[in-house]
Parts: sequence; structure tokens; C-alpha cells
Amino acid sequence: MQFSVNNICKSYGSHKVLSNFSYTFDEGLYLLTGVNGCGKSTLLKIMSKVIYPSNTNYTIDKLKVAYLCEKMELVNTNVKVFLKDICKINKKKMNIKEIIKKWNIPNKNISNLSKGNKQKVSLIMMILLDCDVYLFDEPTDALDKESIRMFTEFIKELMNKKIVIITTHEKDYFKDLNYKEVRLECLG
Repeated sequence: MQFSVNNICKSYGSHKVLSNFSYTFDEGLYLLTGVNGCGKSTLLKIMSKVIYPSNTNYTIDKLKVAYLCEKMELVNTNVKVFLKDICKINKKKMNIKEIIKKWNIPNKNISNLSKGNKQKVSLIMMILLDCDVYLFDEPTDALDKESIRMFTEFIKELMNKKIVIITTHEKDYFKDLNYKEVRLECLG
């Protein structure tokens, strides 16, 4: 399986962020790196079709994409109810009570969770999806060491059969995984 993006350009007003970006991703793990403002999050948003390039002569392969943005807003409901609903939508049978326990998340209203626990709920939601390409924007922010370890274990399983692209400033979290780095440079 491959996921190609070709000739991606994006500007915000007169500020050019991406210029003719092209890349073909194969199955495996990719870390998108670069300084703040170089277009990492913008590229993920374009690949997931949350936003579109500034140019019209681009191509993005049509695969099933899951995207976890950096600041995910979740519905205002109980953790267990939310994750059970995600299972129903995706026709998955999983023991949500065990997953919540494993990830050490209190089963209360999502709006009352800490930033780290909200992030864990978002990651579990991604685990419950069945897609070809998984895009994670700074997924380890606000996570404790054990949650980062659990996330990297999930990525280790996923990267053997899917395409996983993660924006990060923390490459060390993934040092035990075989990844390819795609470094973006600021244009101006």
C-alpha cells in the first residue's frame, strides 16, 4: 500500500508554508519533523482533507484516512459511552471497560478529564478505527511516560500493516521503532 501526495502548496495570505511538496509513503512509520511553523500540522490537515492546498494542480491518493489533530475536541459525554459508540460505528467488539482500566482513565464525563486523559481517550478512539493511513499531530503532548509507552506499542503493531504519520518534536519517544524521518523546512 502507498499513499502519495503531489505538488502540495499552501499559503496563509502572503506567508508560504508548503511549496510543491511531494512524497510517497509506504506501509510503516514516518515522523514529520521541523521547527514550529514549517507546515507539519498544515500538511496533515491537507492529507486528511480538513483544509485544501492553495494550488489546484495537486493530487492526494484516495485512501481511508484517520486524523487526530493536536487540539481534539471530544463530545461532552461519559468516556465509556463515547468509546462504546465509536465501537458501534466501526463495528468493533472490544472490552471498553478493560481498555479504560488499562489506560488508567477515570470513567467520567470527558469535559471533566485532564488534558492528558482527554488525549488518551482520543488515542483510544484512533485505535478503534480501521483505516489505511493514520495521521497523528503531536500525539504525545500531555501524556505521562506509561501512556507514551502504550501509544508506541500500539504504533509498533499498526506500522506493520498501515501507514502511520506522526508530527513530533520528540523523536526519542520512537527511537526503538523503525521509522523514516520527513523533515520540513521553513520557507520564509
